[in-house]
Amino acid sequence: MRLAVSKHEIKMLSLRVRKRNEWRRNQRMSHYNAPFGYEVKDGVYYFAKKPVLCLLETKEELTEFDITKKIFSFFF
Repeated sequence: MRLAVSKHEIKMLSLRVRKRNEWRRNQRMSHYNAPFGYEVKDGVYYFAKKPVLCLLETKEELTEFDITKKIFSFFF
């Protein structure tokens, strides 16, 4: 009996997640988890501007977006 109930709950959970993602796509909203260097506000991506790292030598504060720019300039 428990197995049948758990299988049903798994199916219902996947249905809820699928419908929520479909609704967000139809509303042209962003995903809940933003890529590194961005944050989500009101369903739109914005650059993450709060400081997350402070360099000890230069006392420079870096945001996630600054770190992302440095990574891209280093590898590309």
